[in-house]
Parts: sequence; C-alpha cells; structure tokens
Amino acid sequence: YLGEIELVRQIKGFSSYMMRKGHWDMFRHKLWGKKFWSEGHFYRSVGMVTKDTMKHYIEECQEKHWNKTREQKSLMGF
Repeated sequence: YLGEIELVRQIKGFSSYMMRKGHWDMFRHKLWGKKFWSEGHFYRSVGMVTKDTMKHYIEECQEKHWNKTREQKSLMGF
C-alpha cells in the first residue's frame, strides 16, 4: 500500500522522466531551473461522481486558469 503523498511523488517522478526522455525539445526552454513539476499536490475523493462529470469540470470549469498556447499539448495526446 502506498500513501497518497508517496503515490503522487511516484507519478510526478515517472511522468517527468518520460516527458524529458521523449519530448525534451518541446519544453526545455520553458522550465524554471530543473523543475518539471511544482512542489505540492492536491487530492480529493470524488465519491460517486462519474468520469464524464469530472471531465466536464476539468475542461470547462478550470479552463480559465490555463494559459494554453498552440504548441502546448494535453497529456492525453501522448
């Protein structure tokens, strides 16, 4: 069993490794130092919420916080 903090640490570490390995040229000039992810994490149980509800929340309700450029891709695109 992994605690939430350890699980997030492993996910962030692995995804950083894979992005640097396969797509370094896309973002190397945009990093702040050697950091790929910011410090910290957030998690919360979604209970009986459906996948479609979560997808809608992320795509529609959180879009105002994103500064997406033409070259930026979604993680799902990889």
